[in-house]
Amino acid sequence: MPHGSKAHDVKAQAKLRLGALLEAWAQADIAGLAGALTEDVVFASPFTEALDAQGVTRGKVNVLQRLRDERERFDKVEIVDVLTGGDSLVVFLRAGQTELSCLIEIDNEARFRRLIASLSEMPQA
Repeated sequence: MPHGSKAHDVKAQAKLRLGALLEAWAQADIAGLAGALTEDVVFASPFTEALDAQGVTRGKVNVLQRLRDERERFDKVEIVDVLTGGDSLVVFLRAGQTELSCLIEIDNEARFRRLIASLSEMPQA
């Protein structure tokens, strides 16, 4: 296997997982998102209340609850662009009129271990 192929495969798997996550989101299947997250996942978003003093929500159960809260606010989310680098993805999303960017750090099994969302402007073509 050529050097870097494993990293490429993990990123490709993470992109597939991202697509499955948005499909589960569209179906309001929040429980279906659980397999994409590590047990110690960390989540931050400008739209949901953080659970700790550092401004983030920690742990799969808590993050799934926060995602339920966000699903009520945004029922349709579309991917505009995905950038990959190292062990992370930067995903540009549109939810109605709201534009977001989300840094997603992945583990070696392409599960999401950190999701940090922020309001953003879309990248210029």
